[in-house]
Amino acid sequence: MSKTGRVSAGVALVAVTLAAAFGSVSPAHAKKPDVSSSLMTPGKIVVGMDVPYPPFEFRNRSGLTGFDVQLVKALARELELGVEFRDTGFDTIFTDLSRGKFDLVASATTVTPERKRVVRFTRPNYIPLQSLVTRPRSGIRSLKSLRGATVGVQRGTTGAAFAFRRLKRARIVQFSDVPTAIRALKGGRVDAVVTDQVAVRGTREVRIVRSFSTGEKYAYAVAKASTDLLHGLNWALNRLKRNGTFGKIYRRWFGIAPPPALRYRP
Repeated sequence: MSKTGRVSAGVALVAVTLAAAFGSVSPAHAKKPDVSSSLMTPGKIVVGMDVPYPPFEFRNRSGLTGFDVQLVKALARELELGVEFRDTGFDTIFTDLSRGKFDLVASATTVTPERKRVVRFTRPNYIPLQSLVTRPRSGIRSLKSLRGATVGVQRGTTGAAFAFRRLKRARIVQFSDVPTAIRALKGGRVDAVVTDQVAVRGTREVRIVRSFSTGEKYAYAVAKASTDLLHGLNWALNRLKRNGTFGKIYRRWFGIAPPPALRYRP
């Protein structure tokens, strides 16, 4: 082979190598997906959300805020969409989604086999722990201590399902949201509350006596037919993880970096 031939071959080899290298990160740099076919209103994503559930979604003096609110807005920016949030009850949120009341559910939502039968989920964005919450000096130290006790839960949540499944000798009382359940706990109407740890962390006049993993993961939900939107949201989430935006949002609301299972993977 001539010298010229060797140079040409070398250039070709470099080109192949570069193509392979750039190909390995192509999902984050790929062209923005077109999600218009999955949206109720062109150019806007309508989001179902059960408010309040701090720190995921709640209202302050500036309006609606929280982890889910900020993350959804960041995802919408990547997809060049506007956002409309609609407050709705959690106990009907998935059937409302399947009936076309909104495009997306973003409301501290656990992925479960039952929910997968009606909706489709994005990649996970949070890994929660369930917690047993009591009043200080209540004497309750574990789930076994709840025999004969009255336990509050939020209706329609995995915490409620866990309580009904595991606390057979307790009386389970369901509430519309966690703040209402916590008020009932403070007022002595229930002896304990079972809910996500992050939803009560830092709450005054109550105590988290035990936290435990149930293998849950949070993700956002779309209707079964919304294939393009699901692809677009996963594409946008991957970009946010790669450019560091997801990590910044996560640290702002939870005070720690995302665990390895939630970080960017090419």
